[in-house]
Amino acid sequence: MEFPEKLNLLMELFSVSNSKLAKQMSIDPSLVSKWRHGNRLPARNATYIKDLVLYFYEMYQGSDAMIQHRLRRLLGESAELHLDDSEMELKQLLMEWLNPSTDTLPQQEYHMNNSQGQQMIHMVQQLLNQEPGVSKPAAGPEMGDMAPGGMLRQYHLHQGRPGRRRAVLELLDQTMQMEPPQEMLLLSQEDLTWMMESRDFMVEWNRKLMTVLSMGHKITIIHHMDRQEEDLSSIMKYWIPLHLTGNVNSWYFPKYVEMPIKNTYFILKNHAAVYAAVHANTTEDNNYTLYFRDPLVAKALESSYQTFLNQCIPLVNTYVGDQMDSYMAHITELEEEAGTWIGWKNGLSSASLSVSVYEQLLVQEGIGGAERWKRLQMQQRRLEAFRKNIIHFSYIEVIPLPLLNMMCRDDLATLNQLESFTTKPLRLKPEHVVALLENMVDRLQKHPNYEVYLANANPLWKEIDLSLGYKENRVALAASLGPNQGRPAAILTGEGNMTQVFEGFLDTAIDSIPGNYKSRQRVIEKLLKVAKHFRQQMRTTGQQP
Repeated sequence: MEFPEKLNLLMELFSVSNSKLAKQMSIDPSLVSKWRHGNRLPARNATYIKDLVLYFYEMYQGSDAMIQHRLRRLLGESAELHLDDSEMELKQLLMEWLNPSTDTLPQQEYHMNNSQGQQMIHMVQQLLNQEPGVSKPAAGPEMGDMAPGGMLRQYHLHQGRPGRRRAVLELLDQTMQMEPPQEMLLLSQEDLTWMMESRDFMVEWNRKLMTVLSMGHKITIIHHMDRQEEDLSSIMKYWIPLHLTGNVNSWYFPKYVEMPIKNTYFILKNHAAVYAAVHANTTEDNNYTLYFRDPLVAKALESSYQTFLNQCIPLVNTYVGDQMDSYMAHITELEEEAGTWIGWKNGLSSASLSVSVYEQLLVQEGIGGAERWKRLQMQQRRLEAFRKNIIHFSYIEVIPLPLLNMMCRDDLATLNQLESFTTKPLRLKPEHVVALLENMVDRLQKHPNYEVYLANANPLWKEIDLSLGYKENRVALAASLGPNQGRPAAILTGEGNMTQVFEGFLDTAIDSIPGNYKSRQRVIEKLLKVAKHFRQQMRTTGQQP
């Protein structure tokens, strides 16, 4: 029985509605609906699961004997025998029964992974008894294809978490010495303390990864999304800028399986590999990492990695350079979905851009024919979606205050590629600026659910200028204009834990904005002041205001 069916049974047993459960857990009813239909699963042992257990335990305590008996029947024979013995035992049984980690992968695949991990553990144990850095005779049949001709391959042995960090940096160094394009395969099922505990390592790791990607090498990475939200937040703050190069291919396990052995693979395809395997009894003293500069071993580990990859689904969609048409189509679909939308922009927003002004800008850029018609149709759909959703849902835009000040100083305004959905920024004439800003003011005056905030800077990524977006319980995005604002790129993800991380990013960022920059009246005054400046410019140049 899967998690959605179990949750449905509990809610029916205690006559609990989506809205009632959502209110008790301080979440949106749509999230409960997604759980019940299997469109999203809470991470194993997540806070949501614990909250569900506590809630239904309280319901159990207040119910009659017949309902209590039915719950015991749901939880199984062990509950029938022992449920009355202890409150903690009841909660533990309910936790184990409700947890969405059971039967998540075919049993055959699970045993295969376990066997492969055991084989690697045996290999590590054999190597620990030998002198590193040279070829040695094989010491048992577990090696299989790992030991052609009865010989162990050449390796370097590193001890503890610092040793693992040294090994992966050496692998990056090796990659940087090779002609592109090479491909790296990355996966770590372990607790990532070994990476995150050293800030110096993370800075060096991130710098070398960016160098590898900028050289034209590729990276395929399998993420484990069952981690704590604060861990995911730290990880993704490093990974999001790397994904925006367009050279990272990310996947994730759709459901969680508790593995007895945690594997770490950092593979340079066809050339070298870093491998480690740990289990519950592994300590820092017997925590070893193997670095093979050996194509045969790399190929063997690639095969094991591919077994994991075959069970994964893509984590993000990536749009780079000339793929802005597809990006606009995706944004249009998202804005048509019901729910709150939050956008942290790195330029003027096109959400309030009228179809007529957008057409003028496209004509000015030389975009015509079917392409222009398609873009205008999508912009019309965006405007209609706003009018439909703003009645029930919030639409929040954060735009840079320094940009507005710079526009007035330089008498120059553009709509960047991420907002114009073109490969080059669109130059705005004064009348275009006035129309855009006055449309925003009109929305603010008419729609209480529409908010515009002014931000001095993005407090999350000081080294990279990012736009962030979040559609409630649906999808999240990150986008950048790239080096010298010449290579726009965007990534979108619908994975549940990731969207929660993005929501947390945006909540943190919005909370950092001073109150007067979120005041509706102050924002309207600022937008009208900038519009007045460009109206004056129109008069100066002889245009009609």
